[in-house]
Amino acid sequence: MSLALVAASVALALVAVSTGEFTVPVADIVTALFGQGTPVAELIVSQLRALAWSPGSPWAPPSG
Repeated sequence: MSLALVAASVALALVAVSTGEFTVPVADIVTALFGQGTPVAELIVSQLRALAWSPGSPWAPPSG
């Protein structure tokens, strides 16, 4: 049961990162996370999406 929950969480996270103003295919997200992606995909995944979820960011989910 917990393995299924982890798999579902990872799948949901990949879909969440792939959608938005700059869409990125899931395959490009995975390669960017392992440092083998295109420069554009790495920028979007590691910089733009990471900044959106940083604490204090105006796009971060509400805390509490």
